[in-house]
Amino acid sequence: MEIRLIEHGRYRGRIDVAASIDTLAVCETWRMTEQPFHLQTVRNVCSRATCTGDKVYAVSAPGLTDPFIKIKRLR
Repeated sequence: MEIRLIEHGRYRGRIDVAASIDTLAVCETWRMTEQPFHLQTVRNVCSRATCTGDKVYAVSAPGLTDPFIKIKRLR
């Protein structure tokens, strides 16, 4: 997995979630803190990537014991 950054525009320098999840290998999980990302935004990005491509992602919400948003590539 490779963390990619936004290169142009208003949000330049921030993490590009759509480009980063595209680099996930099958069965690989990306754990991210909730601070710079909103759960609904991450779910929306993964849903759009699943609908438009051949890759399938699952997003898990943070809990009490594991305070991370988890994205896992299924296929």
